[in-house]
Amino acid sequence: MTSRLKFGFECEHFVENPLTEEILYTVPSSLPMDGNGHLVETRSLPYNASSAVLESFLERRELLAAQLSNLNLRMVTKDSHTYPNKTETAGFHLHFSKQDKDNSVWWSPDELQAIISKIKAEFGAVGKIRTVPFEETRQKPYGWEYRRLPATIDPANVAKWLMKEFKQ
Repeated sequence: MTSRLKFGFECEHFVENPLTEEILYTVPSSLPMDGNGHLVETRSLPYNASSAVLESFLERRELLAAQLSNLNLRMVTKDSHTYPNKTETAGFHLHFSKQDKDNSVWWSPDELQAIISKIKAEFGAVGKIRTVPFEETRQKPYGWEYRRLPATIDPANVAKWLMKEFKQ
């Protein structure tokens, strides 16, 4: 049975009022946001080629920046921000999906662990793995995501790694 592997990028960003330079705690509901409503998110479309994922991600990040500008707001990409009562972290999530001709999705524990080990080997050596108390992976309807890369990671480097590792 042959399967088709696809990838996606997702990056969380803080939102700032450029006049006061204050990071907003609550994101306007008209924007794509995380589950808590504290961060906006840039999400690529899923593709089986890392270059297409990167292009989609960069286009969508520009669109999000324009949306924020229209609201007199600005996107800030950093790994964490401390509010008066809480520290919030932002990350870069790497999505994986694999489907066969019947659109069945499956991942064995060994497959997940092998990919996670490769991510850690590539990005952990240069201090790029977040150590915040989030789950490392999250199951999704289409597959799963790795959740511990920092928001400030260069998406082009992630795309290069995908190309090298998965020949995509």
